[in-house]
Amino acid sequence: MYHIENITHTLLYYLRQQGPYGEGNRVLINKIRKLAPQHTIYAIAQDNPALTTASECRYDVGVTDAAHPSLQQQPFPDGKYAVFTIPHTVEGVTHFWAQLPTLALTIRDAPIIERYSEKMIAHAYCEMLVPIF
Repeated sequence: MYHIENITHTLLYYLRQQGPYGEGNRVLINKIRKLAPQHTIYAIAQDNPALTTASECRYDVGVTDAAHPSLQQQPFPDGKYAVFTIPHTVEGVTHFWAQLPTLALTIRDAPIIERYSEKMIAHAYCEMLVPIF
């Protein structure tokens, strides 16, 4: 169902979109794929759309191992993560969010991170990294 990973002392080289989550997120992911081909991509919705106006929502997409002059950098959120591999479909993502509250995980107050390797993208899968204690 999931495995545990500890992530520490890592930088994220990224681009940011500000505005409503949705189609722009996919556009940004494709832009990063062109800037850093063959690298694993991380996507972080920095704001909860239930608490933040759509125009203020921030979505960061980047890589941890490919500095590029057009990319900003920030520390990757350190800590322990429960890593779920899910189908990257509407149904797969909906099922993930529906089952998450039923799991016996103590979730930290930090963003859930999406991770996309080229192999996973080719097979329509992604990983969700849930920050836990």
